[in-house]
Amino acid sequence: KELMSVAASASASKRKAEEPEEKLPWNGKRRNALAAAVVKFSNLSEDSEPKGPVAVNWKAVAAKLGGGITSAECRAEFLSLRLDGGNDDDGTGDGSDGGKRRKRLKEEILKELVDGVQPEVIQAATDAALATASSLEEAQKAATVGVIAANARKRAKEEEDAASRILMEILDQRMFKLENRVALLDDVEGMLEAERVALELERRDLYTARCRHWFGGGN
Repeated sequence: KELMSVAASASASKRKAEEPEEKLPWNGKRRNALAAAVVKFSNLSEDSEPKGPVAVNWKAVAAKLGGGITSAECRAEFLSLRLDGGNDDDGTGDGSDGGKRRKRLKEEILKELVDGVQPEVIQAATDAALATASSLEEAQKAATVGVIAANARKRAKEEEDAASRILMEILDQRMFKLENRVALLDDVEGMLEAERVALELERRDLYTARCRHWFGGGN
């Protein structure tokens, strides 16, 4: 019985380990934890001068936060993160209502600008910014600008493609109308040709009848 109990416990522990970790939502506390983790797992420290490019171990950051958060999600959240730890939901750090509204508006604008951007684009922009910046703040600003620019290019390409599709549809519709008009003219031409043939036959019949009248002495 003890062996069975141990086996059952081991099996349950294995199943629990294999189950995906429940993903926790972002809130002020987790964003502050992310800010601290980014600083902790970077090659910078608050009391030392930067030496070379900034580097962040995003896998370690994600593992530190837990809650099913991936390194790609940490990079994306890093773009709108306050590295000074002022990410509390209750707005501590700027107690005024105006400050809270500005903070929320800024976060909403940033999230909207980077919404839909592929994780690999965010990763490339973040890595490039970190490789050329001398501080996390500079890297964050450069990465944000890079992601926004990439998203703007993507949206411009999508709008260009949409405009091209609309133009092709318009051209196709005009071509279809022209083809219908040509077909209609062909039908009218066929009807006129049939009418001409009928009139020609009628003219010949009248001419023949008149000739017979002449040759018959008017009888």
